[in-house]
Amino acid sequence: MQNSIKIISISGLDGSGKTTQVQMLKNYLEQQGKKVFYFHAIEFSIANKINNFFKSKKNKSDSNLDKENIKEKVEQDSGNSVTKTSWLLIQMRKIFLIIDIFRFKKFLKKIKKQGYTHLVTDRYFYDSIINIEYLTQNLFSTKCEQEVLTACSENEKINNKKEKINFPANTQTCLVIRIIEKIIPRPNKAFYLSVSPNEIITRDRIPEQGLDYLKIKNVILNQNFSKWNLQKIIGKNSKEKVFQMLRDSLNLI
Repeated sequence: MQNSIKIISISGLDGSGKTTQVQMLKNYLEQQGKKVFYFHAIEFSIANKINNFFKSKKNKSDSNLDKENIKEKVEQDSGNSVTKTSWLLIQMRKIFLIIDIFRFKKFLKKIKKQGYTHLVTDRYFYDSIINIEYLTQNLFSTKCEQEVLTACSENEKINNKKEKINFPANTQTCLVIRIIEKIIPRPNKAFYLSVSPNEIITRDRIPEQGLDYLKIKNVILNQNFSKWNLQKIIGKNSKEKVFQMLRDSLNLI
């Protein structure tokens, strides 16, 4: 079912260039006379708002430390909050994601009344699912993680056809994720900006979580993007060439 507001989403690994492409897409659509809303799914999320709240409280409590110690502590806390968490917090993330989806549906009605015709989103709820799956596997399957990293080192280019690694299924997580997938509003166009982890770490802005994190998330992304009907766009070229491929795929929606 198509939305009255046209939704265009761009998903992908951290550092793959999603934000740049979303901004270019927004400018392009506005030049065509469209009223476009820029949306960031992670910033919109309740989990992110709670995380930022506790980070700000923690930073205030550390105000008596010298600047170097504060910088080091914030970086450590930030990394841990993204790559590792507890079973309880994973369950809370699932609940928050469901709430976020219903908040988003209400939000779409609000901006429709304001006259917006298009919403372009930097990440989407699919990216939140990837994060949950990553955290779940990181919590329950250290052995599997090592197997993935070994396979990645032997084959840098991971794609959906060739990659044979399968994470062990977590029954509860799979069931909840299937429910979440059914209630996500379907974008009119959903793109997967595909860039290899080894390419990302050569760029100017390197994700602080590191190469191993990117490799494992890349496996999870490649195992899921086709079932979500994400159109893969190869992102290793210049931003202009990538945008040309993305723009040519819009089909004038």
